[in-house]
Amino acid sequence: MRANYLSLFPKLLDQSQFNRRARRLEGMLEELRRFWVVELGAIFERTLLLDTKPVPVVGYKRDKLRSDFTGSPDYGWCASRKMNYFGYKLVLISTLNGIPLVYSLVPASTDERLAAESVLGCVRGCRILADKGFIGGQWQSDISKTTGNQIFTPYRANQLQQQPKAIDWFIK
Repeated sequence: MRANYLSLFPKLLDQSQFNRRARRLEGMLEELRRFWVVELGAIFERTLLLDTKPVPVVGYKRDKLRSDFTGSPDYGWCASRKMNYFGYKLVLISTLNGIPLVYSLVPASTDERLAAESVLGCVRGCRILADKGFIGGQWQSDISKTTGNQIFTPYRANQLQQQPKAIDWFIK
């Protein structure tokens, strides 16, 4: 932009100015997201989706000690993408229409079920559809007792107890 279009953008920001402005906007963007959740009626939804997504921050082969991201990010494995990465895991609860209700960033090495606990306490009494990473009878029972949420996951092929194929298909 600077090299070719500076005449069109005479007050173009440098990187540090942009970063400062972006940090100041963070709170406003969160308030705007919360406003739209209420405005769209998403707070009344009782069937929700729970999933995680890898958020790599630097190349996997770079040493984490030499990067700017020392501290909270970590090495992790994404089974669905068959990918090793260094970064975070985004844990998200959304409506069936895709409106994000609650989210959290955790280190990539965090178990999906433990990561989900950071967001499950924010919703109560809901039916939550999740992937196979959230299978765990005892864990699901504990979540149901503490938050009132029921978590439904597709069963693995080798599980003794199975559910109808239509339910598995719907969850997937």
